[in-house]
Amino acid sequence: MLLSHSTCRDSPGELARAKLVKVLGPARGERLFRETLLAMALDDLTSPDQLYAFSERLVSMGGIEAAVGALLGVAAVVRGAAGRSQGDAPRE
Repeated sequence: MLLSHSTCRDSPGELARAKLVKVLGPARGERLFRETLLAMALDDLTSPDQLYAFSERLVSMGGIEAAVGALLGVAAVVRGAAGRSQGDAPRE
């Protein structure tokens, strides 16, 4: 079961924000969303690959943030992300 009523029609940014707010609460979720975007030098998430990179940053934090990151990583791959770190070699 998904953690919110987000759908495939949501933009990657809307999906990430909704999941963080649902799990962490409005203030903490919004703050983590904005801080992570800032660390990535982005204003928003507009592609599955950006969503995947965002998810990896959350996973690296550990704790509940990592759990949300893992969920978002799966969502990113389902939406077409390559599913690898930028430094990883392409899969064959």
